[in-house]
Amino acid sequence: MGAHVHGVYDNISETYKAVLQLIGTGWNKNQLILITSALAVSDDEIDEINRQQAIRQKSLLETVFPLRTYSQDYFSGLSDDHKAMLLPYQADLEAGRVVLVVSSSSVL
Repeated sequence: MGAHVHGVYDNISETYKAVLQLIGTGWNKNQLILITSALAVSDDEIDEINRQQAIRQKSLLETVFPLRTYSQDYFSGLSDDHKAMLLPYQADLEAGRVVLVVSSSSVL
């Protein structure tokens, strides 16, 4: 299969830091796949500076990295191996969390 879940993140900032860390250790951006129902900037950002930073991070993630929008149609279109890999994370995806997958290829 060549893919595994690297982590599950609650917000844009956490996801952005994880992506940068992986790139810093040698992963190619096309090997990192973000799966989410929506990349939203949270209303609970404490101050405007943090909120603006989250907006910039969201924009960068949406522009540069392969994004997959989680839905039942998306899930049903996956291979059995990829379904088995993501099955434990369905509740996270349905709750709007971001699942970061590291893959030897950019197909998922």
